[in-house]
Amino acid sequence: MQFLATQAANRHGIDHRLFHALIKHESAWDPDALSPKGARGLTQIMPRTGETEFHAKVLRAKLLRGMWFGTRAFI
Repeated sequence: MQFLATQAANRHGIDHRLFHALIKHESAWDPDALSPKGARGLTQIMPRTGETEFHAKVLRAKLLRGMWFGTRAFI
């Protein structure tokens, strides 16, 4: 799991050591961590924040993936 965190940090220009420290502090590397306030996951994102901030990116990724598979069907 640390390898994936390092890849994600590098992809976004974040020092992986800082990102690892954040994850260790927030969730102790437990992907199922749940805070008393409702934050979830390794980096303890609130569900509402996740929906608001990442919803458009998820929709775009699904659209692009659909286009990729669609074009592959014609090859």
